[in-house]
Amino acid sequence: MLLTALIYAPSLSWSFGHDQNVFAEIGALILKGKLPYLDAWDIKPPNIFYVYALAQWMFGQSELAIRLLDWVSIVITGGLVFLLTARHASEEPTVSNRIGLLSVFLIAITAFTLGLADTAQTESFSLPWIVAAALCVYRVESDKKIFLAGVFIAIASFFKTTNFVFFLPLTIELLSHPNKRVKRVLLFIAGCAAGSLAELGFMWTQGYLQEYLLITRSVILGHASELAGSPVTIFSVLRIIWVYLGAWLPLAIVGAAAIFSSRFRQWISHKVSSRFAAFLFVLLLAGIVGVLVQQKGWGYHYVILLPGLIPLTALLAYPILAKVAHIVSQRVPVHPFVIGVLLTIFITAMPLSGARWLHVYYDSTLALSNHPKYLSTLGSHNSMYYPLCTESLAEYLLRHVQPNESTFILGQEPGAYWKANRMPTTRYIYTLLFTSPVMKQENFDELAHSLRKELPALIVVERFDTLAFSGTTTTSEDLLSTPRLQDVNKLLHEHYVFTDIVCDKFLIYARKPTM
Repeated sequence: MLLTALIYAPSLSWSFGHDQNVFAEIGALILKGKLPYLDAWDIKPPNIFYVYALAQWMFGQSELAIRLLDWVSIVITGGLVFLLTARHASEEPTVSNRIGLLSVFLIAITAFTLGLADTAQTESFSLPWIVAAALCVYRVESDKKIFLAGVFIAIASFFKTTNFVFFLPLTIELLSHPNKRVKRVLLFIAGCAAGSLAELGFMWTQGYLQEYLLITRSVILGHASELAGSPVTIFSVLRIIWVYLGAWLPLAIVGAAAIFSSRFRQWISHKVSSRFAAFLFVLLLAGIVGVLVQQKGWGYHYVILLPGLIPLTALLAYPILAKVAHIVSQRVPVHPFVIGVLLTIFITAMPLSGARWLHVYYDSTLALSNHPKYLSTLGSHNSMYYPLCTESLAEYLLRHVQPNESTFILGQEPGAYWKANRMPTTRYIYTLLFTSPVMKQENFDELAHSLRKELPALIVVERFDTLAFSGTTTTSEDLLSTPRLQDVNKLLHEHYVFTDIVCDKFLIYARKPTM
């Protein structure tokens, strides 16, 4: 865990992407007594919002607070990955422990190279729960742990619904046990059911279960295909595996040939468990299925490959790494373990993964030494995401909106609400999904009604925040002239006057004084 903590520590300096700004604002609203979905509209399951609320409750309303909890989550994941591999990788304890250390190193370095946009996400916060479930199931005789595995999968699935796919490989593992198969599967199912019912029951007691189910239904019926962009295929998955692993991938392939070929088995000196390799491979297949089902090729969607991919890579690559280290040590008077460590660093530093590691490390040091310059490297001015303009808008809101007044931003800027600590007028805190089938006309009618009911002090209309990545070049400014928002447009002309433009990007409309 210490190894993971050190490698991943620079992430504490990272800023937010668009998604993290959404989660942070909803988390802050929860701390103010508001409810997800009813008071802050989004399509994600609720666990991510409560994690962000917990981070802000514990450490304050800042990006560092979220990054601290994300750091803790990855450190725990590293510890769990070590336990999983060190217990089962080989019958030789020393070999198992070294494979465990290699797994920890690879999970930490891979998480680090994900960068700011693909971490502190629903998928990354799911990792410790998925790995913990695998640890509880693989070759475990304890009924209690099998039940807990089901609970853990349920918790992971209320971070991201498609995480239920990990139910399949763990069920297959339980069915492969020679005894008590039916009982163990039933215990696992009972754990999943208990965890799911606890989550749903909490939503019911809070009063937003029905709204959550309605949103989930809309997502299933239309949202996934709407934002798919280019189709995600198995070749997309193979490409991202290469991006994640770099030079470790061919080494793992050679290791697989050595492990499963009797001819090559004679060459390698350290034997590893082929059964455990098969279990990790099935776990990886589940992650691949989850990615293909989502059909969204954005970086963080691939993170669910890691619970199977990283331990499997370490397991397959280690025998080759150890053999090469042994051969080199016969020519160089250095202990094989030291050579293995140096080879590990060298392989990781090779393109493609090495270039990504250096790039993210440079960003992290820049974030610490010159934060404004760091922010200027993120996104672009005429785009959906540009943190410097978010900062400028937040500062404007602080100066022109009183704490007891509300604001409405027609755009992709929930981070401005959050950074300025100003209340949104409606539950629709960003417009990313306004062009998708998830939003119905009744949602837009409700939006207009809520604005008329409580005229915000300012209405902000964002320009340039194109949704080109989802197949449309529509901006929030364009949306204002569409039939869906005609009531909002009418309200704007009746009760507001254009007063300012911030960062050449945000059109500011102030409420007309009452007579």
